Amino acid sequence: MTAPDPKDRPSVRTLFFEFATPEHPFTFRNGDVFEKAQLAYETYGELNEEKSNAILIFHALSGSHHVYGYNEEVEGIDLWTKEC
Repeated sequence: MTAPDPKDRPSVRTLFFEFATPEHPFTFRNGDVFEKAQLAYETYGELNEEKSNAILIFHALSGSHHVYGYNEEVEGIDLWTKEC
C-alpha cells in the first residue's frame, strides 16, 4: 500500500517543537537526561473557533507522528520492513 498523493490531501502542515537542547536539556524525575529531543506533529485543515475539532493521535508502534502515510520530512524515522 502506498501513501496517497500529497496534492490530494487536505491542508497539511508538518511542525516541529524542540524541547531539549544541550544548552537546555530535558531532565526526567529519575534524573535521566535528554540533551536533544524534538516533537514532530501535523495539523490538518483549520482549527474551528471553539477549538473543538482537534484530535490527538499517537502512533506508538511506528514511532512516527505521521497519520497520512510516510513523511520524509522527519529525520530518523525508518520503515521497519519494505511492506510498511
